[in-house]
Amino acid sequence: MRFEWVVFLVALGFSLVVGALQNSYLFWQRVLYVPLEMTVWVFFFVGVVSFFVSPLVLFASFYLIGRKIDFSSGFQSVIVPLFLGNWAGHLIAYFSFRLWYSSLYAGQYFWEPYFFSEIVWVVVSYALSLEFFVGLSALAIAHIVKRR
Repeated sequence: MRFEWVVFLVALGFSLVVGALQNSYLFWQRVLYVPLEMTVWVFFFVGVVSFFVSPLVLFASFYLIGRKIDFSSGFQSVIVPLFLGNWAGHLIAYFSFRLWYSSLYAGQYFWEPYFFSEIVWVVVSYALSLEFFVGLSALAIAHIVKRR
């Protein structure tokens, strides 16, 4: 099985950006001391951008990548890097913000009672993210169009 590094790196990059945007609310509130009303508007804008613009750009980029990839070696050579890239990108963004936040407050975050249940939920929920399904559908459509 070949490992498509281009698919992995693009998935990792997109999920890092989306994950960083989604998890940066602590930065806005605790470090920049932005008022709550302003933070709500900023994250409304981030939500709209990540809901509309991100899937379109992601679909277009994976469609263009899918036109150049040879699927004759098997579809697993594309699904596994796509899955791992999305999962790793979201987890890196999530845990980097959480570690950074806990370092500001002397590690208090790691001693909270819900920390381990939150880790399990984050790992499972980020495994099947929106970026994975958008990228998979774009690669599949590119493969179908290419075979015609």
